[in-house]
Amino acid sequence: MKKRDFLKTAGIFILAGMLIVSCSDKDDSKTPEKDKTEQTDTEKGNDKTEKDESNASNDFTFEIKETPLVESITVTDISPGDYYGIYSMSDGIFAMASQELSIGLMDKDGNILMPCEYSTRRKIHDGVTAVRNDMGLWGYFNVNEKRFILECKYDSVTDFSEGIGCYFDGEYFRYINTDGTPAIDDVFYEAVAFSDGLARVLYDDGFGYIDKTGELVISSDYVDFDDFHDGFARVHDESVFGYMDKTGTLKYSMNCDGIYNFKDGLAAFVKDKKVGYINTKGEVVIDPVYDIPNQNLDEYFRFECGVAPIMKDGKYGFINTKGEIVVEPLYDLAYYAVENIIRVQKDGLYGYVGTDGTVITDCIFKEASAFSEGVAYVMKDDRYYFINKEGKELTSERFDDVCNFTGGTAFVVKPDTFTWTKVIIDK
Repeated sequence: MKKRDFLKTAGIFILAGMLIVSCSDKDDSKTPEKDKTEQTDTEKGNDKTEKDESNASNDFTFEIKETPLVESITVTDISPGDYYGIYSMSDGIFAMASQELSIGLMDKDGNILMPCEYSTRRKIHDGVTAVRNDMGLWGYFNVNEKRFILECKYDSVTDFSEGIGCYFDGEYFRYINTDGTPAIDDVFYEAVAFSDGLARVLYDDGFGYIDKTGELVISSDYVDFDDFHDGFARVHDESVFGYMDKTGTLKYSMNCDGIYNFKDGLAAFVKDKKVGYINTKGEVVIDPVYDIPNQNLDEYFRFECGVAPIMKDGKYGFINTKGEIVVEPLYDLAYYAVENIIRVQKDGLYGYVGTDGTVITDCIFKEASAFSEGVAYVMKDDRYYFINKEGKELTSERFDDVCNFTGGTAFVVKPDTFTWTKVIIDK
């Protein structure tokens, strides 16, 4: 097979059509008004599912992690420096923007990890973030080792996944470890990040999946095929939508209009313009009765913290893994649950609802973040402040700008100071 032209976008291997698209890397931690830079990491709750007594069974069970209730925070007088913006990432790491809008990295104590000399960065995965310079070239920065493991001289890199990254050297795709050493000796004409222990590649004889040793374990003849999730990869050709297992066997085929990736044992499917769910046995556990939203189904119709968004008559609500409605479809917009709290929007304002349907706050905020470490920031009357999971205000002070907590720390700008100040969660 001839080498294919390299596609600079992330679109290689992406399944064609609106109903077969891969998950985007959209940041759901911020409302659009405050999305000044790229993504931040937020901790996701784990799902706990139960058997569906009224339909087929879903045997996945999960422990839901609860974060301790935050009772108070302290606004210090410690400033990390004169920055245009500070943005939380993960594990106590923050991105900061200089007055010239160049991006760098620092820890929660303000120690510089990477100077403000770069144009953008992505999320941290496995202690590594992808960084782009002013020339538009990418590299990898290891935040734990405070060094570049791959210099910014490449057109394309993936995010790290399962301890391995992937970059295009101008001729081939190569895999790299977090210390900068080659992860796999072989090179490929096309390649993507690892998922569920396997990665999709184009090699001399065609498309397939390799394991982390670089061994080809599955060859694929399907027109479209995706990453593995929960042991299955969705596939599509002219006659079938279905799921392939890790032996390369078509395990389930479906008479429907589209299928989506598994997440914690459930996957959405579309039939007659309605959305339902199957389990990993191929059984329909939630009938297709919900409307298709304008958003990517992989991004919106997936379970987090045991619940998933639904849409009925143009409004969003939430169901549990039994298909029971736990949040009535009353909202204009909804984000997936984080730390067992759902962020919703109604009439242009934001509020919070628990995964059990309890209203935590009414939709009264102009902006609202996802919860992180038990705290969220909100905006009301053009000022920001922090709340806990009970909706309690954690400080009487109001701020001109804020970022989310990570590593027990956040940063704020006090009114009329133009200076970032450190905030910590009281233990």
